[in-house]
Amino acid sequence: MTQRVQCPTCNVISQVPDEATKYRCGNCQEMVVVPPGAPGRPDRAPGERLQAAGAALQNTGKQVTSFVWSVIVLIVIGFIAYSIFFSDDSGDSVDSGGSGRSVSRSEFGQDWPLTVESGTVECLPLSPSLGSVIFTDDGGTTYAVNGTARDHTDFPDIHPIWADAPFGAKVDISPIIDAGLSLCDA
Repeated sequence: MTQRVQCPTCNVISQVPDEATKYRCGNCQEMVVVPPGAPGRPDRAPGERLQAAGAALQNTGKQVTSFVWSVIVLIVIGFIAYSIFFSDDSGDSVDSGGSGRSVSRSEFGQDWPLTVESGTVECLPLSPSLGSVIFTDDGGTTYAVNGTARDHTDFPDIHPIWADAPFGAKVDISPIIDAGLSLCDA
């Protein structure tokens, strides 16, 4: 086995046998002493070298294990904090007590304002006169339909699936809003 040693005079790195205590630099011809304690030096018995390497690996393993556990603990604490501070206690949940209604293009005909074929409209009542209308497409994505839903829920806006009308406007979405608000009145 060999080791790499740098010449202090010309900074050239040379490969020398592990048991060497000194060598002649191939570049500047200066006699170089291998520093004490360098890997492979004969002043360290082979068992000592293995013991030192094992201790270094063991310490590294302890540091990695400690780091991994620290990361896991931080993730768990973060999840708990998120659950506590951002819990869904405001009525934003999609489960509105089974008051959803299936709606589709075939039901509304030309008045259908969306690019998807069908879904479920629901109303999440905030007060007797105020409700958040939401729409869940057949793929399971829920959208905020009216301004109240956009202001009081975390659902994305319906805009990506709201159909364009001729000349750049959007198709009237009030049939979906009306269908949703009628569920709040029920």
